[in-house]
Amino acid sequence: MKRPHVKLFTSYGNKYCYDVNKNEIIELSHDEYLLIRRVINKKENGDNISSIDEKLKAWISKGYFSAQYPQKIEHPLTPYMKDYLTKRVQGITLQVTQNCNFRCRYCSFSGDGYFDRTHNGAMMSIDVAKSAINFLKKNSIDMAWIRVVFYGGEPLLNFPLIREVVKYAVMIMPEKTICYSMTTNASLITEEMIDFFAEHKFDLTISLDGPQNYHDRYRRFTADGTGTYSSVMSSLKKIYSMDAEYFKKHVSLSCVVDGDDDIGEIQKFFNSDFFEDTLVQFSTLDSSKNNYKRNPTEDFFNSYNENVFAALINNYLQNELVLEIPKTKKVLFSNSSDYDEFLDSLSRKTSIIKYHHSGPCIPGQAKMLVSTDGKIFTCEKASGKSTTMCIGDIYKGYDWNNIDALLNIGKITEEECKNCWAIRFCSVCAINIDNFDSLSKNIKLQECEITKRRIESIMKNHVVIKRIKELIEK
Repeated sequence: MKRPHVKLFTSYGNKYCYDVNKNEIIELSHDEYLLIRRVINKKENGDNISSIDEKLKAWISKGYFSAQYPQKIEHPLTPYMKDYLTKRVQGITLQVTQNCNFRCRYCSFSGDGYFDRTHNGAMMSIDVAKSAINFLKKNSIDMAWIRVVFYGGEPLLNFPLIREVVKYAVMIMPEKTICYSMTTNASLITEEMIDFFAEHKFDLTISLDGPQNYHDRYRRFTADGTGTYSSVMSSLKKIYSMDAEYFKKHVSLSCVVDGDDDIGEIQKFFNSDFFEDTLVQFSTLDSSKNNYKRNPTEDFFNSYNENVFAALINNYLQNELVLEIPKTKKVLFSNSSDYDEFLDSLSRKTSIIKYHHSGPCIPGQAKMLVSTDGKIFTCEKASGKSTTMCIGDIYKGYDWNNIDALLNIGKITEEECKNCWAIRFCSVCAINIDNFDSLSKNIKLQECEITKRRIESIMKNHVVIKRIKELIEK
């Protein structure tokens, strides 16, 4: 018997095995765990794996502990990518400006520590904007609803264009339900804008990094370098006072947390009465392309992991538990989303003979970005200087070769992917391995290690949640 395609792990003293082919997690005895570990480490003949007890024999007879590994790495949507991108584009993100009235030190456009982007005076013209909307209409014929997102820089610097785009989109696509959204620092918002956003049910994501002492560290005005907290909070209160119902339904917050922050303090801030019904999307400081590399403290990691687990317990056992659990899910919302994706992947029983990790989406299908000059990129996270992430333009159409390469990024690490236990859960995206003119194998392998650690952590939380549910049911 060859090396079984499995992953062993422990959680709170209990022993488990994740079977890649079955896509299941099974609990092992101590002796079973040690035997399988010896087989994996090639210290024992795999044929002896069934000799320990009847339970292992039964599992093997049902196909568990198989040595089947992927024979070919190919994304399953490869044959359908042209159909998706010519008929089922879900939305478009318009980079209406590359300028901003903030200079957030960790922002990818800040020019302070970054090498791939800088703020500048580029503004999208109405011709480019209308051509982009025409492109969306042409390539979304099978979609009953679509999303139009306004992005910057700071998009409110080009608010007249936003108003014209909404008017034009409604005019040429009356048959579709159009959802509008925007990421903004909100400092420029006016009563006129609020009325317009409420009328068209804009989803607003507003940047706020917690209490003033945290927010003002990085988020500062361009003109004089002063902190922006007071301005952002004033705008949030203005929106609430004008239309509290709109605020509750359509305004969310984006919070970037540094590795030496006190998560408890941030959590307390966002659980205040004012933000009681507000979704907060949590992310950590991305230092991959800037000079603000931080080494998270041990206290940060401990607090982070505790809050992740508490959030999961709160989200997935709230109906079964009588105890009152602290509301942490707002700050750690993204982690709940990660767990949802994990559960979804765990429910699939597809063969891995021909497989590709799940990270790449069809480039441009969900969140296509159109730059100020009409170039098409995979999404808003792509650098405008990257030839790799550019998948066409609104006048000439798609670059199908680039799209295929981005969809099938597993091919650059084909052998490693074939032998990886986390292939069903991998979320490595081409954005994270972009060298601006190529995809980096070395960076991808680094991302792979990060992903495997994240998935193993989720698995450990999962088996604990499952055990708690079983105890409750008893």
